Amino acid sequence: MEFKHLSKEVFLDLNMEFKHLSKEVFLDPNMEFKHLSKEVFLDLNMEFKRLSKEVFLDLNMEFKHLSKEVFLDLNMEFKHLSKEVFLDPNMEFKHLSKEVFLDYCLHSVTCKINFSLNYL
Repeated sequence: MEFKHLSKEVFLDLNMEFKHLSKEVFLDPNMEFKHLSKEVFLDLNMEFKRLSKEVFLDLNMEFKHLSKEVFLDLNMEFKHLSKEVFLDPNMEFKHLSKEVFLDYCLHSVTCKINFSLNYL
């Protein structure tokens, strides 16, 4: 498997599922989502629903670097993201607060449909 733009340290620490990625890996200064290509995401078969609440709260990730194509192609189920985030027209995810992550989405059909429609 090819990890195109990941640093050596991140590559060595990856364990195929986000729930197994350490806090240190995510906080690695070289680990920015803008450097992760769509192919890398798809190859890893990453599902955000596997991310624990603790991992989300520790990361302080900036999703602004993820393109809408990546979101749609991955068909990610943001289990830990609130309905407001799903329906946010900006979809930049610049500063997701702890409160947002703690506010779990119920994953209703309407929620998923509206999320998809924002990009049509």
